[in-house]
Amino acid sequence: MIPFLFSIFMANIPVMNAIDIKKELHEYIEDADDNQLKAIYEILRVAENEEDYQISDEHKRIIDERLKAYYANPNDVLTWEEVKAKYQKQ
Repeated sequence: MIPFLFSIFMANIPVMNAIDIKKELHEYIEDADDNQLKAIYEILRVAENEEDYQISDEHKRIIDERLKAYYANPNDVLTWEEVKAKYQKQ
């Protein structure tokens, strides 16, 4: 699951060499606030331990159910804006 999420994320990043990536990350980290630093750290921590990451059978079952429901009716979805509006009312 995690490799899939990273592949989606990485698909939108322009091709850069390692030196340019390090320079850009360094600049970004210098200006990042606490929340951004924690997010960067967590992404790197998870990526480093990716092979150790296990999804429980229960979570796999839930994902399978949701995918099955989606494939059965792919037009029965909410946009992110609809989801936010629904829960902001509560």
